[in-house]
Amino acid sequence: DSKDKAALEAMLQKYFKLAWDLEAAQRLMPLYLQSAEYAKAILLYKDMQTAYPNSPYAIRHEYWEALRLAARYSELEKDIEDVVINGPRPEAGFAYIARGDLLMAKGMKSQALIDGYLKAAVLFDDIPSIRAEGLARSATAMEAIGDPRAETIRKRLQHEFPDRK
Repeated sequence: DSKDKAALEAMLQKYFKLAWDLEAAQRLMPLYLQSAEYAKAILLYKDMQTAYPNSPYAIRHEYWEALRLAARYSELEKDIEDVVINGPRPEAGFAYIARGDLLMAKGMKSQALIDGYLKAAVLFDDIPSIRAEGLARSATAMEAIGDPRAETIRKRLQHEFPDRK
């Protein structure tokens, strides 16, 4: 992994703003997360956002994860809100799920369920990946708060997405 990181970091420097840097960034972000190098992941995203203002969505999910794991909640809240309001529809759906994750991390389980996961499942029911993830995380949040409807949500998830484990 460290050799992979070093090679990708060298590629980023050598090919900055020459398209290959985006490919390197996409491969480097998960490595930074796995090794708990959250500050590097955040800086990498910001560098890519500066270089390619219209295409950072490819690594935005990892960026949000890095912000959450680094407990940089205010930055995360601001970016999620921006995507909810201004982002492309699939990204906005994922932003609601990320909002739920953030609220769960802050211990606000009921709010995570309502303002994150259920909104994703309901408002983005036309995007199967968002709908499925919203339902799955809704059930988990319901279990966390002791809501007996969690099992009903899990059954709905299995009915609508039988291939999902």
